[in-house]
Amino acid sequence: MPGFRLVLARSGADLVGFAFGLLLQSDSRWWNGLGLDEGFTREDGHRTFVIREIAVSPDQRRRGLGRELHAAVLEGVQVERITLAVRPDAQAAMKMYEALGYRDLGDKEPAWEGAPVYRYMVR
Repeated sequence: MPGFRLVLARSGADLVGFAFGLLLQSDSRWWNGLGLDEGFTREDGHRTFVIREIAVSPDQRRRGLGRELHAAVLEGVQVERITLAVRPDAQAAMKMYEALGYRDLGDKEPAWEGAPVYRYMVR
């Protein structure tokens, strides 16, 4: 996957967190269903990096590890913007992303059956 990046956080031998993401390609459906104009949603494989997941072990939360993983997965990435999707009920994550400068683009349900609603954000 072009531009794929993965970072891991360990405490001793234990995996306590991870983050991964990649560059959105021209055929990406990431923006579909958000009602955004074509100029905004145009991708070329270099314009947008999407953070697909940041996860922190419950016993390691509220220690800044999510911010560290966010910074690490983006280190050296040279793009116009960063995007991600988060479940609106994940209040701590929402607050972190807002504090990092992300803004809401809207909510949508992914295409797979039984998927929860996600809030799409960009900075």
